[in-house]
Amino acid sequence: EHEAGAIMSAIYESYITGDNALSPAYADQKICQTFTPQVTHKLTRWDLLISKVGTITGTAYIRIYATAAGVPTGAVLSEGSFDPSTLVTYPTTEWKQVTISPIVLTAGVVYAAVLEYTGGDASNYAGWWRDSSSATYANGTYVVWLAGGSSWTILSTQDLLFKDWGDTVYQVYVDWNNDGDFSDANEDITDDVLMPIRWKRGRDEELGYTSP
Repeated sequence: EHEAGAIMSAIYESYITGDNALSPAYADQKICQTFTPQVTHKLTRWDLLISKVGTITGTAYIRIYATAAGVPTGAVLSEGSFDPSTLVTYPTTEWKQVTISPIVLTAGVVYAAVLEYTGGDASNYAGWWRDSSSATYANGTYVVWLAGGSSWTILSTQDLLFKDWGDTVYQVYVDWNNDGDFSDANEDITDDVLMPIRWKRGRDEELGYTSP
C-alpha cells in the first residue's frame, strides 16, 4: 500500500567539493551560507560538512532566514537542531544530516542557512567546512558574523559545503469564475487534492488506478 505525499526527497542546491578550511561556530560567532533555489521545493533536511574541535556540549542549530543585501535578516523561518558533542573530531569530517521543520522555498529567492552554536569558545567549537580558494557555487556565498562583531561580513569568493534536501511542491488551481486567472478566493485547491490518500493493491489495480 502507498500513501500520497510520501514523495522521494532530492537535492535541490548543493556545494560538495574543495573543503580546505574550517569555519568555527561558537558563542556569538555565526556561520552562514546563502543560497538561491532554482526550483521551488519544500526544504526538509540540511546536510553540512562538519567537525568539532575541543570539547563541546549543548545544542547547535541550522536556521533558515530570509536575506537582505546578501545577509540574513528578520526572524527565523525554520530550523533544525543537533547535539554537537556527537560530531567527529577534527581533522576527520562528516556530512551531518539535520532535519529541518518543512518550509517551502521559492525559486529565485535568496535564503540564508546559519549554523548557530552559543556554547564553546575559540578553542572549542563546531566547525563547518568551506572552500576558501576556488569556490564555484554560483547561487550564494559564505557569510560570517565574527565573535564580538556587530554585522555580517560577506566573503564572496568562498562557499561552505552543503546539501539542500527537499520534496517537490505541487500546486493545483481551479478557475471557478472563468475569469482567466487563478488568484481569486478558494481557487487554490492544493490542500484538498493532495491530502493523504491510501492505495491498496487489488481492487484499485482492477479498476486501472495507479498510485500517485
